[in-house]
Amino acid sequence: MTIDWTAIAAIATALAAVVTGWMAWMTRNSIRQMQEHHRDAFRPLIILMPHDGVDPYDRKSLAAFIRENTPAEPSYVLRLRGALQNIGVGPALDIRLRIALTNPDDIKVSTELSPMRAGEVRHGFSNESTGIRRPLDIPVQLSKGFNDTDFQMAANGPWTIFLEFEDVFGYKYRTTQSSSLDKPWTSTECWQGDHWVRA
Repeated sequence: MTIDWTAIAAIATALAAVVTGWMAWMTRNSIRQMQEHHRDAFRPLIILMPHDGVDPYDRKSLAAFIRENTPAEPSYVLRLRGALQNIGVGPALDIRLRIALTNPDDIKVSTELSPMRAGEVRHGFSNESTGIRRPLDIPVQLSKGFNDTDFQMAANGPWTIFLEFEDVFGYKYRTTQSSSLDKPWTSTECWQGDHWVRA
């Protein structure tokens, strides 16, 4: 009986290739997990926080849509009875506030905000002697076809406020606050491919 060393060598080579492929796959997975962990260590998270920190029963009262008369032309302000807060662990860049009315996919109002560092809170001025905090006023722009009257009536219907932002690696996120009680006060999504998915 003779031993077929060629066959044994072929089997050993095949096994070595399988083990090498498995190790390469494990290494790639490990690197991807490390990258995700590193990215999560700098992930921002911007929310709209009511002044008392409690999800209000009357959510509509948290946002007012104000038209201001200025000498040149009218300007528009979103008045928030709360604060914008980055509760994440990294800075938020390229922040955009967008508002949809009735249909969450139909943005009617938008504006850009300056970056927020981790832990930063933006709220209206507060009177230290009385402890009363003023609402946060954010100038906004109306989209085409959305007029003055539409803006002033916006508080009466359902609205959704989107806070879109990027982390330091360029990944996009957004938080959603809705006036509808059948939806969670805050939900988080991330941009994957060409659409938003729940994070």
